[in-house]
Amino acid sequence: MREKAFSKFIRRQVLLIGLLYMGDYLFFFFEQNYFNTFIDHVLFLPELYISVMVSLSATMGLIAMFVWGILSDNTRTKFGRRRPYLLLGIIAGIAMMFFGLSLDYRLCLIIDVFIIGIASNAFLVAERALIPDTVEVEKRGRANGIINSISYIGLLIGVAFLLLGNELFGIPDPRPGADGTIITQEGHILLLYIGGLLFASVGVIGFFFIEEKPVSELPEKKKFFTELKKTFNYTELKPQKEFFKILIAFLIFQSGIASVMTFYLFSSSIKGSQLYNSY
Repeated sequence: MREKAFSKFIRRQVLLIGLLYMGDYLFFFFEQNYFNTFIDHVLFLPELYISVMVSLSATMGLIAMFVWGILSDNTRTKFGRRRPYLLLGIIAGIAMMFFGLSLDYRLCLIIDVFIIGIASNAFLVAERALIPDTVEVEKRGRANGIINSISYIGLLIGVAFLLLGNELFGIPDPRPGADGTIITQEGHILLLYIGGLLFASVGVIGFFFIEEKPVSELPEKKKFFTELKKTFNYTELKPQKEFFKILIAFLIFQSGIASVMTFYLFSSSIKGSQLYNSY
């Protein structure tokens, strides 16, 4: 008899993880676009302020990823070792909702860099680790394919909101000599509320419905600094040449998407609005 591709358990896990990825894509699409436009369109600050916020947020994410990765690897609770960290998506989601209310740039930095930078990356680490934790090696390729297909729904929803938000809340740029449109604070509040609520919701769904291995099947816990030292141990990293080739290729691919898509979509929405207003 032909073996089934996935058991009922794996199918359920894959769909749930796909839902988490969908919420992740939507949340960070909103953060990368509406946080930046909020600084420009609502606070009317120069691009330098956006660059500072984005750079600090990325730095915080880099640090938080290492910390949360080690902590989640060594977490042993009756709720699992990854699931508790999905609940931090609630904190990140609520923080996104409040971002639209912050008219002080310093408060924007605190929300994006510290609250969202720490909480959202706890969610990300737990989410990414669920596939190797729960799906057999020989089925991970197919599982990843399904999960990423579901995740792109989040990206499409984000694009739809970007275009819709510009049409519904776009007004002529009031700054002297400026062309195009800007999105009002009310528009940002509504859009960020939707993004934050959806992210918090998928975190709760993941916590209650994802299943993990029993604690008895997990490896022995290790001390934080012992694990951190191993992470940067050159002798252990040296044999992983193929892994680093894949990592570099993935980095180039993701950098291309991150650097091009934001400008493309934003410029497309502005041009579309200009054309619409001309009629």
